[in-house]
Amino acid sequence: EGVEKRLEQVLIPENKAGLSIPPNSFFDHLPETAGVYRFLSSKGKILYVGSSTNIQLRALIHFLAQIESKKEEELCAETAKVDFSATSTELDALTQEAQEIRRERPLHNLLMKRWYPGSYLWVTQEDYPQMYI
Repeated sequence: EGVEKRLEQVLIPENKAGLSIPPNSFFDHLPETAGVYRFLSSKGKILYVGSSTNIQLRALIHFLAQIESKKEEELCAETAKVDFSATSTELDALTQEAQEIRRERPLHNLLMKRWYPGSYLWVTQEDYPQMYI
C-alpha cells in the first residue's frame, strides 16, 4: 500500500526531460494524517509550505504534478527534503500554514504572501452562519 501502490496507479510518461521523482523512501517518513509540510532546499531553506489532510499523498502529488506544470517541475527540482508538522485537525493545519507562509515567505508560495494586519474572519452565530473577511 502506501506511496509505492499509488505510484503504480499513476501513468508517468517515459523520457520526460527534467522529470525528477525521488524514490519511494523519500516519502516514507511522511504521515498519512493532517498537517503542514515544507519543501526544503539542500541548504535547508524553505521553498514551499502547504497543508493537507494526508501529508504523504499531497507531497507525492506535487512530484506527479510536475508532468503538467512548469512551476511544480521547478519546485521539485530544487527540493532536497520534505519536512512536516502533524496537526490534530485540518483547521489547525490551515492556520499553521498561513502563519508559516507569512513568517517565512517561501519562494514558491505565491498566494498568502501578502497579509494585511487588519484582516480577520468573522462568523455569525445564526441558524445559517455567514462568514466575512
